[in-house]
Amino acid sequence: FWFVSGGARLTETVVFGYENDDKTQSQLSRELVPGGRIGGGVIKETDRVYLRAELAETITPWPSVTSVALGLDAPLLPDGSLIHVGLDYDLNHMRLDENDDGQLLRVRGQQISLSVGVGQGL
Repeated sequence: FWFVSGGARLTETVVFGYENDDKTQSQLSRELVPGGRIGGGVIKETDRVYLRAELAETITPWPSVTSVALGLDAPLLPDGSLIHVGLDYDLNHMRLDENDDGQLLRVRGQQISLSVGVGQGL
């Protein structure tokens, strides 16, 4: 079946800059970027596996983080234990407030996460 998701998301990013006009000293600063996350996906369940795929976007108030998530849960033992494998990909393409020079800051980056775990079905 298909699903729609939503919620809040807080993203942290590091911004590189210069401390002086000569650009001889660098400066790193942390930026916390709050936003709303909307998305949707599909879940496929059979008697053997549970598959999930989701596509989402974080709005801050413009699109900032595109997320793709894939998950698989499968029986491990007859006692109801499951193995979980997940793959998440986040593409950051944020626009932040203007810096001291009046320039709009843009942050681009990506993160790939692989998760593996064991759980117990209820």
